[in-house]
Amino acid sequence: MRHNTILVADHEEKNRRNLAISLRNRGYTVLTAANPSEAIERAVFSHPELIVSDTQFPGGCGFEFCSKLRKTKDLQKIPFIFLSRDNSNASRVQAIETGATDYLIKPAYIVDILARVERLIQEYKRNKERPAHREEFQGKLDPTQLSELILNIEEKKHCQT
Repeated sequence: MRHNTILVADHEEKNRRNLAISLRNRGYTVLTAANPSEAIERAVFSHPELIVSDTQFPGGCGFEFCSKLRKTKDLQKIPFIFLSRDNSNASRVQAIETGATDYLIKPAYIVDILARVERLIQEYKRNKERPAHREEFQGKLDPTQLSELILNIEEKKHCQT
């Protein structure tokens, strides 16, 4: 079992329930919220590994929820997927501007959602395991050395994935 926690925020109970069941069947612990304020509360309390949220709530906004989350130090790196009926470019741009990791249009295939969830949780865990502090170095490189260094770094990144 994975035992990773995912927070699902959607004002439609049917959507929350269906997504929660699918995620639980894959071994995830799932918390649900019916509105952004409840979702913030649950995120602060549980520190989930991933959040899936609608963009629109009666009396609330998913974009504001994401924005608040990104301003909270302990929660700002959590992967955030918007799952919305709004397929406008304006909504997608707003999602990016507020810090969303991904944006899917409802209705979305559950296999698509699950694949993205798995990938984002793996990336999140890898990033958490990396040391937060990196030593800076100083020195001068001529353009040829710099380009070779960049190529070597890129090659190592591809080998690790």
